[in-house]
Amino acid sequence: MKKLHSNLFVTMMVAMLGAGFASCGDDADDNAPKTESNTNNGSNQSDNGGQSDENEPANPWVGTWRCENNRKPLVYIFKKDGSFLYYQENYYVRMDGSYVYNEAKEMLILSLDNGNTITYDVISFANNTLIYQTESKDSYTFTKQKDDSALGFYKDIYTTCPDNRHPHAIDLGLPSGIKWSCCNALAFTPDYVVNFPTPDKVYEYVSWGETKQNSDGYSWMYYKYGNAEKGQLRKYTDYDNKTQLEAEDDIATTWLGTPWRTPSKAECEELAKMCTWTHVTLFPLYITVEGYIAKGVNGNVVFFPATGSKGIRSTYDETEGCYWSSTRAENPEEAWYLCLKQSQSTGEVTHRVFSQPRHWGLCVRPVQ
Repeated sequence: MKKLHSNLFVTMMVAMLGAGFASCGDDADDNAPKTESNTNNGSNQSDNGGQSDENEPANPWVGTWRCENNRKPLVYIFKKDGSFLYYQENYYVRMDGSYVYNEAKEMLILSLDNGNTITYDVISFANNTLIYQTESKDSYTFTKQKDDSALGFYKDIYTTCPDNRHPHAIDLGLPSGIKWSCCNALAFTPDYVVNFPTPDKVYEYVSWGETKQNSDGYSWMYYKYGNAEKGQLRKYTDYDNKTQLEAEDDIATTWLGTPWRTPSKAECEELAKMCTWTHVTLFPLYITVEGYIAKGVNGNVVFFPATGSKGIRSTYDETEGCYWSSTRAENPEEAWYLCLKQSQSTGEVTHRVFSQPRHWGLCVRPVQ
């Protein structure tokens, strides 16, 4: 799937939020809203050394706000420190930044981490209800949530990553202590700031033990370590007794550097066994992405897109999540991989480790 350009991000934000990006203008108050004496944010700090004043009333903005908007409910999480997180359920979109409410002008000002600023005219803010109007005069009504129980797995997806700078090492509370990346290897340039939490919509395939995609296709004819059908395998064979990928042949390590690496067979089995699995369909940027959510022992989650596997030309089993391990199988022509699949009869997610010929193109999810 082709990577998206920056102008598409801007288009997406305008379409999703129903509002254009707006600068704060030349008004000095707008350019530095946090300095206004009549502006509220989440800091709740007094002038006494920046310490919190226990006598100050609770900030009414702090909390989780939800707007029912047809098939894509909107959610804001306003925090005490003046930061916020925004996401849209069903649509895989997230924004981070800081917020300020200008009481004098009745404006909500959102300063995004990507450098843009959005302003909304606040029509009403009372009784745990927020109504604001966009520049296009569309109105949205948000209700403050008593708790987060109604938000379901979407909140887990959007809050597990601490920010928009990926990849993150997600602690799932596994006994081994292994942390799983929030995105696939080769999904995008490391540390690239994007406006959604896990850019797994990008599927990049590699043969086992190779460190780049094969534009010619995935077959023994083009496999880096030789054609097994002709008895020409040159590495990770019964002759060298190598069964685990070396760092130089590990796409996770060459892409991200140490300590990132491809998980072993045992680590894939641990993930499959210890996590609770849910099949979901998301819609990032109007593109349908089917996949599987792994909810860890500690409640953190990681999303695995249904990637399928790549052959000489075609993609197979596109409803399955297929991820290489770093472990060669007993048959040196094959390697172990994690397979995620939804049962058509019961709807349950099956998760097992199988072996596959090494020349096939599968995705890799790094760990550390």
